[in-house]
Amino acid sequence: MSDLEESLHAQRTEIAGQIHDQIIPPLFAARMQLEALASKLLAASNSGNPLESSAVHLSVDRAAEFVVQSMMAARELLSDVSPPITGERYWQQQIELVSDLLSTRVDEHGQSVKLNVSGDFSWETMPAETSIVLTNIVTEAIRNAIRHSGASRIDVAIASPPNRQIDVTDNGSGFDRSSIKSNHGMMLMQSRAKSIGGQLKIDSRPGGPTQMTLAWPE
Repeated sequence: MSDLEESLHAQRTEIAGQIHDQIIPPLFAARMQLEALASKLLAASNSGNPLESSAVHLSVDRAAEFVVQSMMAARELLSDVSPPITGERYWQQQIELVSDLLSTRVDEHGQSVKLNVSGDFSWETMPAETSIVLTNIVTEAIRNAIRHSGASRIDVAIASPPNRQIDVTDNGSGFDRSSIKSNHGMMLMQSRAKSIGGQLKIDSRPGGPTQMTLAWPE
């Protein structure tokens, strides 16, 4: 076997391993979740005692989380084997991913949760590292709102140049800011902001709303 063949074989083996370990398991978990729900629905129908809507929603929600987890792993794998993506393409890719997660959610009235993005970055002058950091912080803030706030609306507002600020606001339940000091996700967002000389501020209170403000230098 030539060096090239060995290299290709090693790469294929690595890709196969990642598919086996990171993509297939959450898909299998989603399948099991839905099959279990189908069995419960059938049993409930036969007994004349329908399942509570909250139980059905929880099962479907968990299955959707598994599917999104698999999609995230698949896209990360594509990023590993494709040329690096930065700037506007990376932003659009990650916003699409959180939109996929958002599509699995409804508010307390059964309505779809809305994501509104206004404004745009100056992609042509933004360093690649900055574009990645900003995107990762913003999408993490959106995921936090989706998972924890119970919001019906999430707004992402990008300030017009020359201002360098972005706000992520949700109309969810809010939280006590003192409770997030040791939160790993928040610490990671703060660390990422500092890596580009930026400042991250979280403003919230019980009952909401919650607003994340990120500002960064030129």
